Amino acid sequence: TSVSTLEEDLSRIVAGERVFRRSGTAEQLAAPHLTKRQAQCLGLAATGLTSKEIARELELHPGTVDRCIKGAMLELQCNSRAQAIARALELGLITVPERN
Repeated sequence: TSVSTLEEDLSRIVAGERVFRRSGTAEQLAAPHLTKRQAQCLGLAATGLTSKEIARELELHPGTVDRCIKGAMLELQCNSRAQAIARALELGLITVPERN
């Protein structure tokens, strides 16, 4: 980060704005990113588990699972759980755990 960029960021912060910078290549920055928990929940959803079943397995509240999956759907720009699973698999963002 150059000094001028730092000065610019500080001016924006003083003005009450938030400044976040992600590092990486342009391609990496443009690619969707899932949190570890979002990927975990979506991966389990890919096995056919319901939010309630995922919550039980991960020891979470079902609402937390729903929020994680909805967050993943938003990040992946998908309108359904199935569409989000397909897109995340296509992009290599999730793996489907083996179920017994």
